[in-house]
Amino acid sequence: MTKSKTPIRNIKVPKQNRLKYFIIVFGILLFAFFAFVIPRLPIITGYVAKEVCSCTFIAERTVEITKNEDVGYFPINLASFSIDYENQTVTSHIAFLGSSTAVFRKNLGCTLVHDIEIEAIKNQ
Repeated sequence: MTKSKTPIRNIKVPKQNRLKYFIIVFGILLFAFFAFVIPRLPIITGYVAKEVCSCTFIAERTVEITKNEDVGYFPINLASFSIDYENQTVTSHIAFLGSSTAVFRKNLGCTLVHDIEIEAIKNQ
């Protein structure tokens, strides 16, 4: 038994409907970004701040090794960081969307800073 071959027809969407579909898809993507991505950014920045703080002040690793081996993969590499060697803190941020700070305390390790001043954490 042979199947009859029917030609494949291209379905053309009218131009006025293309804009509607584009707006709907763009709206869904925008909603997903704000509903699912933005709330998770503090997790990424907190992880980077804590990891870089531990690698720098506890393991005494270089910045290049830490960047390549510990925080060099997606989506973690979206966050950038700065190290304050004098105060022994690391601050991580993703553009203007969020930031986290970790502080090193002798014999206690690194701690993420939330709602408390750095000096208060160091004095605990």
